[in-house]
Amino acid sequence: GSSQGSDECISSAAYNRAPLLLSLEPNGEGEWAITSTWCNIGLWEEGDSFRIACERLACTLADAAALSQTDIVLDVGVGYGDQAALWCERFGVNRVIAVEVNPVAVAEARQRLGPHKNVEVVHASATALPEPVRSTGFDVLLSLDCAYHFDSREAFLERTLPLVKSGGRFAAIDMLPTPVPRAHLFKRLLQLVVAKLVDIPVANLHDTALYESHLRRNGCAC
Repeated sequence: GSSQGSDECISSAAYNRAPLLLSLEPNGEGEWAITSTWCNIGLWEEGDSFRIACERLACTLADAAALSQTDIVLDVGVGYGDQAALWCERFGVNRVIAVEVNPVAVAEARQRLGPHKNVEVVHASATALPEPVRSTGFDVLLSLDCAYHFDSREAFLERTLPLVKSGGRFAAIDMLPTPVPRAHLFKRLLQLVVAKLVDIPVANLHDTALYESHLRRNGCAC
């Protein structure tokens, strides 16, 4: 539970309202309006709006996880709730436990997801889930464009993967840095500065091999 404070960096102003400006679209009445509260990087095609690109990325994750109507899903880093609504409306999942550390996003996600009685939004750190969540067995663990913020990613995997039932699935859209040789001190320093600016813990600046090692150690086949 000691990592709660570290993950609270995601509650900074940069992760509250600013990303929502990307969702401004014409409303057909000569005005602009925020059409969604998506906050991921999107999977882009020519002519896409931010909302469409974000939905496409979420659908790519859901397809990779093979979401189905029987699935109980743990979604860690749910943001303002758009993706949890998508899991229910487009993929018809059985139940979603949606975890988010940002209190502003939690409040809006609860309002956004109110009509979805099979979704519970939990205010918690990715690395310090409360007991009711830990005692639930999950078919699917999802992380959409956020695990690189968790302090640390390794701790997140250690504490969430054991909650997935035997034969369950883990799917993530994640980012890893381009490896920088230790001899390239300036590039390494620049990488560390950028990571600090965008709230990526230094512990998460590792390569694919170490990521796969973390997954295997926690029971994932990769």
